Formats: sequence, C-alpha cells, structure tokens
Amino acid sequence: MATTDLASPSSAAPAPAALPAALSRTSSAVAVDSVNAPASFPVPAVDDAVIETVFHAAVPLAFHVLDAQGNMTASPPLYVLAPRQSYLHAVFARVPHAVAGLLPRPSTPPGDATGPPASSAADLQRRLVSTSFLCDATGTTLPWHVPIGVLYDQSQHPALRTHDDASWWSPTDGIPPWRIRVARTTDAPTATAAFPFTGLAQLESLYMHAVKEAEYMAFGSTRKVMALSKSLSEQLWRGVMDNNLSQVEAVTKDLFHNEPVARAWPVRVHIRDLAGTVATFQPLLTPTSAPEIGHVVATAGVEESDTSVLLVQGIALTCDTPMAWVHRHLVGCDGWVHVVVIKQGGADDAKTEVRTTTD
Repeated sequence: MATTDLASPSSAAPAPAALPAALSRTSSAVAVDSVNAPASFPVPAVDDAVIETVFHAAVPLAFHVLDAQGNMTASPPLYVLAPRQSYLHAVFARVPHAVAGLLPRPSTPPGDATGPPASSAADLQRRLVSTSFLCDATGTTLPWHVPIGVLYDQSQHPALRTHDDASWWSPTDGIPPWRIRVARTTDAPTATAAFPFTGLAQLESLYMHAVKEAEYMAFGSTRKVMALSKSLSEQLWRGVMDNNLSQVEAVTKDLFHNEPVARAWPVRVHIRDLAGTVATFQPLLTPTSAPEIGHVVATAGVEESDTSVLLVQGIALTCDTPMAWVHRHLVGCDGWVHVVVIKQGGADDAKTEVRTTTD
C-alpha cells in the first residue's frame, strides 16, 4: 500500500509544455449593462491565516485500479492526501514513481496496468492521456477539469455520508478516504466533460482560460491576465501544481484582490439534488444585488429554510456570510468561488431546477 502526501509545498516542478489555444467553455451568464452597473463594494479586511489554511487544505483519496471488466484488480490502492486546489491528473503527474504501475499503458491490452515504470515524461503523458477516474459510489466518470476539492464536496463530503458500508477502510477513527477507480479511458463510461483529456498542457490551458473568465466576470476585462508575462503565467500554474501559496498569491492578488469587484461575483454554484445529480450554473450577480451568499444560492431556488448545506472550500457557511469576505478568503486558484449546495431532503422534487439570473 502506497501513501503520498501532496499537500506540502515541494520544489518547483519542470515547466509544462507550451500552451495550446484556449478552450471555450459554455457559460449560462448573460451580458451586464456596464452603464447601469452598481457601485463596487469595498475590499474586506484580510485574514492571512484563513487564506493560508484554506489554500493548504487537502482531502484523502484512495485510487483503485480496474480491469477491462470494471472489477478491482489485485493491485494495492494508492492513498494520497491531495490538495483541494489541484486536479486529478495533476496529482498523478506529481508522483510518477508511485503510479507508474497503477496507470494503464496505451500499448497494453485494455485493463492491463502492469509493466515497467514510466521512464520518461513522454511515457507518463501517454499513461495520463489513457486514464480516466471514476467515482466509486456512482461509477460515473469524474470531470478532469474541475478542482479536486469541488469534486470531493459534491461526492464525498461528510455531509453526504455516502459510505455507510466502509468495511474496506481499516482505521477505527476518522473519515474514510474517497475511493476513486482508475480505468483506461476506453473502458470508462462516457465522460461528463464535453472534451477528452489530451495532456497536462491542455489542463494548464483550460486553467488559464478559467482565470481569464473569472477576471472578466469580476471586472469586465481580461486586461491583467492578458498582460501577464510568460514567466508569471508559468509561475501561477507551477504554484497550483506544487501547492505553493506564495507563487500563486504573488500573481492572483494583483489580478483579483487589489481592487473591489466592479461587475459581478465570479461564482459557480454546484447543486447536488436528492437523486445525487449535480447541476452547475453560473449566476450573474452584482455585489449590490447579492451582498451575502444566501442571495447567490437563492437564485437557484435554495432558500434559507431549506435543509441544505452550503459548502465553499469544504466549509459549511450560513446564508448571511458576506460575499465580499467569501471572495477574498475562499476563492479558488482559478479565480472562482465554487459553492456546493447539498440538498438533504425537505423538498418535493428530487431534481433541482437551474435558472440563469440577470440581477
């Protein structure tokens, strides 16, 4: 059994390959009338201890290899304490020596994860491209471009209590790790993402595109992101890969926090309904129309009286939490505030209607 802690910052990793063209993403947000845009809210007082704690938060994962028939292989699981801000393929790229025998090789028959360790970066890339990750509880393919912390909150947060039968987990205390199945992409169910994973360069490109989207949502311009030098862009991505707060904050502070949000909150709401289906939408809410997080989730029909849990960075928040404070302290490395709403009953419908707002 292998155990790896990726939550501690490490030495800088080699710079990734050159960025490909930015990938477009579907957004439910609509245009803002800049002429009638409301005045900005002031930047709240900053608590550096909260920011540091949130950034270095990690979640326990247990990766299990599947064969071509979808059954667990005899390979022992790989236990990883993964940073919430990172991504599944990026986590594997950080520990090639530990996962070389775990990742399937494209040149072998489906389900065969054996073979010599990855001897080069190119071999590791080929293994990563041929690998998909599935949620153990549902068997669905996990989206590779969503931060690990958001996926964890949607599928394995203690508020869900999905592992009633955790006999496979030996420790007597503590929450069991989130069990994730590792399979060859051709053996996995249809991916939930609209496009397949093609490599770490693509992941970096999509990450930078999300940062640009967040800046445009907040300020109506991508001027600062577009003005980043190549070295600063690479520093930002390395900081995410290496879980290095100083590298990330040196760039994102100027992008997002030196001036108040002037256009709309860069927020994405992920609602898990009673049936376990997760719907994501992107409301368009100005600081004056949504001063508190309760106003944000109310646009999706989630009222304060509902028996729902509101999570940001794995932390349960009350509806009266100021959005200005949330944006400064709990924003992700991609510039977005990811709010996970867990429906816990008390509603007539098992599905949640997702609406786009123009407030």
